[in-house]
Amino acid sequence: MTRDPAWYSDIRELVAEYAAAGRIDARTGAALRDRLLRAERHGVAGRDAAASAQLLQVVAVATKDIRGDRAARDAVLRPTLALIAIVALVD
Repeated sequence: MTRDPAWYSDIRELVAEYAAAGRIDARTGAALRDRLLRAERHGVAGRDAAASAQLLQVVAVATKDIRGDRAARDAVLRPTLALIAIVALVD
C-alpha cells in the first residue's frame, strides 16, 4: 500500500496548488515538495522507515513555516499524518 506513488503525489499536488494560489510561500512549497518526493522514493522502494522520516520533516516544515493560513497548513498536515500512520501500520 505504501508503495503506491499516488499517496505522495497527491500531497505534492495539494502543496503545489496552495503555493500557486499564494497560500504557501514558494520557498516553503519547494521544501515540502522536495521532502515529499524523497518520501515517495523511499516508500515506493519499500523503505518505510526512511519514508516516515521524510514525512515527519514535511510535518515539521508545514507546522513551522505555514503560519498565516491555518486551513492551508491543516490541509497539508491531514493527509501527511494519515500517511505516516499507514506507514507505521505496515512497518
